[in-house]
Amino acid sequence: MSFVFIKAVVLLTTLLAVQAKQCPSEQDLCVPVQYCAPIYEAIMSDRAQRNATLQEYIWSRTCHTVGVDREPRVCCNRIEVPLGKRCSGASGTPGRCVGPERCELIAKYLERDRRSAAIERTLAENVCFRDGDKDFYCCPEAMVIEANTAPLPMNLVLPPPSTLKIGNAFPSCKDPTGSKGRCVPVRNCDAIHSAFLNERITQDRKMADFVRASSCPSDARDGHSICCAAVKPAKKVDFIAHSRASRLGLKHCGTVRLADNILLGSTTGLGQFPWMANLMYKRKGALKSLCSGSLIHPRYVLTAAHCMKGNTRPVAVRLGEYDLSSDPDCVDGRCAAKVKDYPIEKLIPNNNFNGFDADYDIALIRLARKVVLVDGEVFPVCLPLTESLMMLKPNRLTVTGWGQTEDQRASNVLLEADLQVVPRTDLCQGESTFCARGRDMAGHCRGDSGGPYQTVVPVGDSSHRFVQFGVVSGGPAECSVNEKRPGVGVMVSYHINWILDNLEI
Repeated sequence: MSFVFIKAVVLLTTLLAVQAKQCPSEQDLCVPVQYCAPIYEAIMSDRAQRNATLQEYIWSRTCHTVGVDREPRVCCNRIEVPLGKRCSGASGTPGRCVGPERCELIAKYLERDRRSAAIERTLAENVCFRDGDKDFYCCPEAMVIEANTAPLPMNLVLPPPSTLKIGNAFPSCKDPTGSKGRCVPVRNCDAIHSAFLNERITQDRKMADFVRASSCPSDARDGHSICCAAVKPAKKVDFIAHSRASRLGLKHCGTVRLADNILLGSTTGLGQFPWMANLMYKRKGALKSLCSGSLIHPRYVLTAAHCMKGNTRPVAVRLGEYDLSSDPDCVDGRCAAKVKDYPIEKLIPNNNFNGFDADYDIALIRLARKVVLVDGEVFPVCLPLTESLMMLKPNRLTVTGWGQTEDQRASNVLLEADLQVVPRTDLCQGESTFCARGRDMAGHCRGDSGGPYQTVVPVGDSSHRFVQFGVVSGGPAECSVNEKRPGVGVMVSYHINWILDNLEI
């Protein structure tokens, strides 16, 4: 029995006592702990010994009583389990982790009564997953026998909401009836904004008086804010009034991976932000990425309007990128699919963008064909499509991109940085914008123009998803702790009706 196994057994036994549990979701598999990378790595790095929240999370994921003759198991999201995933065999050959019955080569080897030492070594070196007495193998792609069943959707069940505290940069307030709410721009209060759009305000004097009495101070230049009371939704998800909001939906987007990253914070992993898009421009006969964006629908990418200003116009969108220096991208034997470039059908910049100010620095790109979605490789991010999300400006956001690091070098690997929303400066005076910077002024250069400001928030009754709250508009020319200028973001919620108006879905 290995030291690794003993360590995992000791920790899980301590956490479990003798309690047996089943996995709460069909999207989870009960697997030996060493095959669930997030939990296994947390145990082996001793983080779980020092972090009570992480211990509670690991306890919540256990799915077996641990005894002297039984290996410790945890509920692991299918996206984290090697089964069915791309892998790299012992010889470096790309393949997929499957059972022996689904691999022509392995099945042929196992059928032999007598196997040479070389074949035994090949079998042992290509084991990618082990469950009890059954081994699974990294099978060369050409030898994989395709299964008849479609894969289940993947959606990681996170720890209880209490462990994910979301601060709101919109100040609290009370409306004329005494109901608690948030002081937000009028556009962010869907009930009031909808009344303005359909002219109910001019026809209903009581409503007009109520709106006037609900006014609250704005911290923006020429801003108009209102105390928007939180209304308990009659439905599970309180979609805004726009007809396309529920159509776009919040079910198939923003999948959260690697729960320990959310709890503890770390660098981005392969496939962790599968909505990241590279905008490709023609430069000296070659394609070069100069801006980023985020996939929000199989036909649409959200980005910044300045990324298509004048003659600077992208010709394609690249999806599935992680490491700019390799294709396909592989990390610890796991390989993603090759990147794909999608031609552009239409560029849709916000017509109010003046070329300089960040206020309307937002745009859409309609792709010439539908993207094939694969969770963990290419998948959309969620947008703030509910009344409650419209009233939320998280005071901490994560920015992702291939931008400069603190030593002024561009990164080949996708980076992430946690930023704090800070008081307005002269760079973000418009009510549709916000300023953000990292701790000690660092980290705010990692996002690329047009890329997302995002964070994990509760959606509906129980699930948590990544929601994009901002678009990277601008930032300092240099990235260092001495640079005091913050990064500038455009609020997605402020422009959500414009976004939905321009989606042909």
